[in-house]
Amino acid sequence: MFDRYDAGEQAVLVHIYFSQDKDMEDLQEFESLVSSAGVEAMQVITGSRKAPHP
Repeated sequence: MFDRYDAGEQAVLVHIYFSQDKDMEDLQEFESLVSSAGVEAMQVITGSRKAPHP
């Protein structure tokens, strides 16, 4: 009745930097963790803040 595509894990990654120095190692580790969980990162969005906002 409906065409279905093969299921797969996909995600948009959002990474926030909390300092002036954008440590690329943190982002690379984040991407590695996502990949090792079997998830395909479709897009990576980054931003920065001075401090976390509750």
